[in-house]
Amino acid sequence: MNYGKSKHIGETKMNDFIKTLLSLSVSGSVLFLLLWGFKPLYKNQFSRRWQYYIWLVAALRFVLPFTPNTTIIGSLFTACSPDTFAATNTVQTFYSSIQAAPAAAQTPFDLSFLLFIVWSAGVFAALIRKITMYQAFTHSIRAGSTEVSDLKTLNVLSDCMERLSVKKRVELYQSPLAASPFMIGCFHPSIILPVKELTEQEQTCIFTHELIHYRQKDLLYKWFIQLILCLHWFNPVVYMLEKEVNSACELCCDEILIMNLDKDARRAYGDVLIKFLKVRVTYNFFASVTLTADAKHFKERLGAIMHYKKQTTFMKTVSLLAAILLSAGAFALGAYTAPPASPVSSTGFVNYTVRQEDGIFYIYCDGACESDQPTGGISKNSIGFVLVRKDGYAALTGFRNVETLLADVENQCDDMLLHGTITQEERDVVLETAAAYGSDLIYSVIYDKQGAIVRSFQI
Repeated sequence: MNYGKSKHIGETKMNDFIKTLLSLSVSGSVLFLLLWGFKPLYKNQFSRRWQYYIWLVAALRFVLPFTPNTTIIGSLFTACSPDTFAATNTVQTFYSSIQAAPAAAQTPFDLSFLLFIVWSAGVFAALIRKITMYQAFTHSIRAGSTEVSDLKTLNVLSDCMERLSVKKRVELYQSPLAASPFMIGCFHPSIILPVKELTEQEQTCIFTHELIHYRQKDLLYKWFIQLILCLHWFNPVVYMLEKEVNSACELCCDEILIMNLDKDARRAYGDVLIKFLKVRVTYNFFASVTLTADAKHFKERLGAIMHYKKQTTFMKTVSLLAAILLSAGAFALGAYTAPPASPVSSTGFVNYTVRQEDGIFYIYCDGACESDQPTGGISKNSIGFVLVRKDGYAALTGFRNVETLLADVENQCDDMLLHGTITQEERDVVLETAAAYGSDLIYSVIYDKQGAIVRSFQI
């Protein structure tokens, strides 16, 4: 049985995928922790909108492998030993198993494949859980909801939509399950109100708040963060990212809402938040945008509302420059990218398979097959490597000592390379073959009927 290039490519791609995934996770984590660590320095200097969307830069670093040729994180993963990601050298996937060997010995343990299976299972479980939770949540909310038919309330909503230039139809419901007003639906938005009397001013604050969330595409942002959580479920930093995004989302919405309000109007808006903060919110935050999502950070929200100051032109410029520098830094951190496929050399080869027979490893180059292998002249009383080409072959034989196999093979390869018998590419293949199998060779001696010694090698 032969293992050809297709198997090697598959396993190599899997190995590269795991490296890319882990490097993205590390790169995104580094960027997030830097932003999080410097937060006290820019918290009261930059706008809440800037602080909200700058987390998007960190979020994108977790999923976008686009990177310069040389990056910090990419270099680290490129320099790592292949054994970090796979228990065997990927070159081993080129080689054939030996029919006489046990099945366990024929297929080397591949850590990259195991990691891929574990990661895939985690992603699948996380996606199913979130989708199921969201469906259960929306179903329960809509099942117990009644559509608002009060014309006065609908007119307030219509006025808010017109003022914010929201053209999409927004449905309005009341639900006994709603402790605080919130919005669901990325593409078919619905505002859910609690079953209680609300003044016109309170309704205006609520509708404006939720419509700003819709206009800013906050639900799509939140679902994007959930996708990152699913892809990087093993990384605790992404859960910190989720919390920061949720908190920044409400602060950003508050800032946009109060931007053109006077002090009395801001106080009235703060009173609305306090009113709904007194009740316990029980629904899923990732599935909705709500008026009072996080009681823990309410003091910060209220302080930001009452002490709001318009950002100066100078600070806007500084914010823009900071965003550009951070984006450039995120790009520079980079991630691992698989090296491009090597082109076919005019003097060497890329495509090859290996077959073992009586201690001899036949390496078929550039489409050569068993019919091209030499019929004689190859000693089978020791370990050997035969490079089989369409137009001939090159044999390296006479290796009897397994302990010094690699050194002996290298010496003979270097001599043949010096004399032009083999190419550099062929030398590398022979050395990799010897390295992959040398440690697993079992040398045994048996006798034929005439008493002659017959040496055989098994893997």
